Amino acid sequence: MPETLTHIGPRRPRRYAPRTRLGCLTCRRRKKKCPADGPECRTCVRLSLDCEWDNRRHFPTSGPSPASTAAEEDGQPSSELDHDLPLRVSALSAAIPPSPSVLITMADAGDQNMLLSYYIHSFVPNISVVHTSSNFFTSVYVPMAFRCEPVLQAILACSAAHLAKGAPNSEDQARLLELSLRSQVRCHRFLQERISLTGRLQSDHIEAIAIILLLVGLEVQNGANTGKWVCQLDCVRNVIKQSGGNGVFCRRSWEAEALYEHFLYHDVMSLIMSGVAGSETDELEATSPSDIAASSPLPFTEAEVPWARFLPQDRTRSSSASSSSMRRPALSTSIHPLLGLSKDLFFLIQKIPRVKPVQSEGEGCPNPAENELFLNLERQFVDLRFDLAGDACGGIDLAARLDLVVLAETYRLAALILLYRRSCVHEDQIPLLAQRIISFAERISEGNAAEAGLTYPLFLAGAELVDEQSIVVCATKLMKIRERIKVMNIQSAEEVLQEVWRDRLNGGPCRDWENVLRSWKWVINLG
Repeated sequence: MPETLTHIGPRRPRRYAPRTRLGCLTCRRRKKKCPADGPECRTCVRLSLDCEWDNRRHFPTSGPSPASTAAEEDGQPSSELDHDLPLRVSALSAAIPPSPSVLITMADAGDQNMLLSYYIHSFVPNISVVHTSSNFFTSVYVPMAFRCEPVLQAILACSAAHLAKGAPNSEDQARLLELSLRSQVRCHRFLQERISLTGRLQSDHIEAIAIILLLVGLEVQNGANTGKWVCQLDCVRNVIKQSGGNGVFCRRSWEAEALYEHFLYHDVMSLIMSGVAGSETDELEATSPSDIAASSPLPFTEAEVPWARFLPQDRTRSSSASSSSMRRPALSTSIHPLLGLSKDLFFLIQKIPRVKPVQSEGEGCPNPAENELFLNLERQFVDLRFDLAGDACGGIDLAARLDLVVLAETYRLAALILLYRRSCVHEDQIPLLAQRIISFAERISEGNAAEAGLTYPLFLAGAELVDEQSIVVCATKLMKIRERIKVMNIQSAEEVLQEVWRDRLNGGPCRDWENVLRSWKWVINLG
């Protein structure tokens, strides 16, 4: 054998890449080249990773002061923009222990794998009204998480917070909540680093919107009753506006369309709370993206939009824009994991704020027929048919399809309640609609996936019930849903309804649920 290789010549010595210990621990652990150019290397800053250094590594004192460094390590932004951002981390940093030695790092692959598996196999099925392989929570957000670390952190934050509610002991619960808090801080850092000194979102629009929507969902599952989630939605709303509107935004990529439908769901929930928050929401065009003409309106100017500081500075393609060239997955055109069969209905609900409320006879209450928009919406709500075509329901059994139809009917009746609350002429019809919602909700058996979507219609119906038997049915249904899916915004809704029912059953003056929320200064998401 050696004689046959003599023509090759002498063997060249193998050369190895020089090894150095000058890089940060994060890059060395990832086996990547580290620029080693400061307290936080450019690679870790670009990927929003924690740049860890060996204790023997020291830097000149000409860098940031120890106070500012400690603030950043605690999750507190050093920029003055913190006073203007709705996505604050100051409240989160107060709950994080200051000593890094006692913190559980999310670099632990075991924790990440466990939480990601829980997100896919338990969390997403719990909050979805239908179980399909095309669920955007997994088909869109999980692939995005593999190319954008902060999206993964948002997923882990939701997963850890939800898993903590079923922890067997206080130690495991505290550990999971700590993991969730640390992931939230990293998400906020990512968002703040992409906001310029003028307050404009400059890059990574798709990823930033995905993170914000996941954080809105985290507020919901934690039972937050402040208006923080409304401010987060305002941020998303104005980014979409400055992208040319929902039609132009949805045509950017299939990911953008999925994100808009996720936003649509929470936008309707904020619409329900618009009277409590003190002002009507500045809604987007309430038209399905498929029905929007190719020509989009001119973008708003900064003076016209109250949330101008969140608008994109440039409209060049973001890092995720190339995803539009990817092959689009077979997303269902009819069934949505949050909207169910009611996607078109939610687009109609977005138009309700345009209807002028008439609450007294002096305002022309006897003639509501003059309000053409009111009559048009009423007719569309009643005439809307929910399509259950076989090709759109592949893999879904008949019982699940019927549950989706029943859920869609409760959404239709709840939409009529929202509309009729704006007209004193239709007040006597609201209790009848509420009773119908309860009867429909009883048809969805306990433990079915469609139950996860009943909070919104049950709340609007429960607040209008007058007989004790129906109140018991509504309260029992909400309690069982909360115990099963472990989403704590349901508990906030229950507390408001209990306040309304207490006065009503005791023969006292009937309190409207909006008045209760105003007196408590609550703004809850019914998603």
